[in-house]
Amino acid sequence: MMEMRKSLRGRGVRVRMSRNRLLRRAIEAVAAKRPGLEKLADAFRKEQLALLSGDGSPFTISSLLKAAETMAPARGGEVASADIVVEKGATPFPAGPIVGEFQQAGFPAAIEKGQIVIRKRHVAVAEGDTISAQVAAALTKLEIYPIAMGMELLGAYDGQNFYPPEILDIDYDEFHSQLQSAAVGAFNLAMHTRWFSSATMVPLLVKARTEALAVAKAAVWPSEETISALLAEAHRQMLGVASHAGDGAD
Repeated sequence: MMEMRKSLRGRGVRVRMSRNRLLRRAIEAVAAKRPGLEKLADAFRKEQLALLSGDGSPFTISSLLKAAETMAPARGGEVASADIVVEKGATPFPAGPIVGEFQQAGFPAAIEKGQIVIRKRHVAVAEGDTISAQVAAALTKLEIYPIAMGMELLGAYDGQNFYPPEILDIDYDEFHSQLQSAAVGAFNLAMHTRWFSSATMVPLLVKARTEALAVAKAAVWPSEETISALLAEAHRQMLGVASHAGDGAD
């Protein structure tokens, strides 16, 4: 926790901790002048709470909290927040009694060529199940640390609006991908409807020029742009006729 507080402080986020009852009273006292702030007190839980303040937006602070999370070994008794998987492959352990510990924990462990291996991919603990002490010890030996250590954001207030955690939980990679997809879709629609803008002006003019040249060539319309292509086509047709007639003309 100290390392996390230090990391957040370096990014302009201050962490204040006190008794939950005192924090609630402080928020409720200020909420009279700041409508919406009372929702922050409504999000309180029985666990130890902290108040974070900073100049960044709630979304920025939410991202900082996620980045500050670390993974810790299980001790037993925790509930798995996601499937805990032991992958197939060799372990760093040579043949020895530790293979029995893995097997007792339910892992498909065996000895091959003097090395302990996991013979197939194994879900050690399913999401929502409790991690036993035996499984926790085996996971730690394999350096599988399934417990996320950090601060859980219960809500945020920016001076005007309250943001519940589900709104702040944004997958920025997915969001960026959606923005790119939307931009491509909007560009294609604008091109299809011939909507002129700074982004479509040049490609629309290029497309119009290409189509106009194609029509002019099909109609055999001589112009500065088409004359070379028309003469080349006429020459090609002349050679074809001459060859077919067998007069030997070049």
